[in-house]
Amino acid sequence: MKRTRTAVIVLSATLALATPALAACGGMAEQAAEKAAEAAVGGNVDVDTDNGNVTITDESGKAITVGENVELPADWPSEVPANDGGSLNAAAVEPDGTSSALWTIDGGTAADAVAAYGKTLESAGFTLKPSEGSMPSLDMLASADYEGNGYTVNVSGMSGDGKVILTVTATKSS
Repeated sequence: MKRTRTAVIVLSATLALATPALAACGGMAEQAAEKAAEAAVGGNVDVDTDNGNVTITDESGKAITVGENVELPADWPSEVPANDGGSLNAAAVEPDGTSSALWTIDGGTAADAVAAYGKTLESAGFTLKPSEGSMPSLDMLASADYEGNGYTVNVSGMSGDGKVILTVTATKSS
């Protein structure tokens, strides 16, 4: 049975919370994390801790890095700009070119964070897609879709406890 991206996201979120413990505990914790990751994604994975971050690499070479102040993967599409603010906590590029990243931003609202990143996208040549039947943006929950440079980019934000989680998912346009 092929595992869904949801399983990988859940695993990533779990590892993000456990990153400091994994980095501090070393080899035994890495082995336990590898077993959990293999069960979640249905295949062999390699878990490495580096600089307080956790990188999970599957059999095909696809990697996701989770932690604090993660760097965008080398194969992140150059057409899709990085978010200028906050701390990058997770990033991955799928074999099909779909790219996802998650930033944590101190202060503000989800709507403000989505709008600010939207301006970054517009400066890079993207345009806001009209939404059909979507829920209006709220201060604590917001989402927008942009098109341009051969990609469709979904930007979503969720705020609470003085922080905003900004998620960017870029998919190659057909």
